[in-house]
Amino acid sequence: MQASVFDFFSMPIITLTTDFGTRDPYVAALKAAILKEEPGTIIVDISHEVERYSIPHASYLLTSVFRDFPTGTIHIVSVHSLSYKQHKFIALKIDEHYFVGSDNGLFSLLSESPPQQSVRILNEKAERTVFPAKDIFVPAALTILRFQDLLKTGEPINSIETLTNLKSYYQNNILYGNIIHVDGYENLITNIDFMTFEKIRNGRKFLVRFGKEKTDFLGLNYNSVQPGQCVCLFNSNNYLEIAINQGKAASLLGLGYNKKVMVEFF
Repeated sequence: MQASVFDFFSMPIITLTTDFGTRDPYVAALKAAILKEEPGTIIVDISHEVERYSIPHASYLLTSVFRDFPTGTIHIVSVHSLSYKQHKFIALKIDEHYFVGSDNGLFSLLSESPPQQSVRILNEKAERTVFPAKDIFVPAALTILRFQDLLKTGEPINSIETLTNLKSYYQNNILYGNIIHVDGYENLITNIDFMTFEKIRNGRKFLVRFGKEKTDFLGLNYNSVQPGQCVCLFNSNNYLEIAINQGKAASLLGLGYNKKVMVEFF
């Protein structure tokens, strides 16, 4: 019997975020393990090109998009998933979304609020697996999918590993920020958000400084300047971004992750 459009939109969603790349069969193995047990599952790839072992990169990608999915979506995250003895495997509920992965600090970066619930995954394969994403994370995700209950996957824990996001700060009429992500077009995304910028600006003039460059112009989009020219704008996630129209800002400006960006107000 053919599923209706209403059945399609009520189907469960599992997203995948990994540092596996697409050269090897690892991603296909995850999808096969999910579909073998639950053929109707919608699987969405957030990214498999996370920089190897890069928790900051993974947290930026997830934070940028996970809330766009329906609440109750299950997110499998396998980035820097170390052995069981170094980091436990956990399942969490954050902002009405479920997450499954390694307790390496990544999940603490996804929200300003603490997890609504956290459990340590109990699985007899945990101590010997060399492929936790398939052997541990997928079974836990499928259990959550079926029961919508984290306690079915393991035992409650009171805390998770925590890391601190790079944050912008304001001092002496200057808003200091950092580049937190370089995307595939080599655009430079900073941690200076629009609300903070506007609150501090309060109608004043400003000058954005990055590397050896400076500008007092904010574009509405990349085409606000001619091809080859540099433009600053607030992107779809409301973060200050530095780009070159039809060019590669990171290479041409010699800037990358963690480099300083300053906004001076007059």
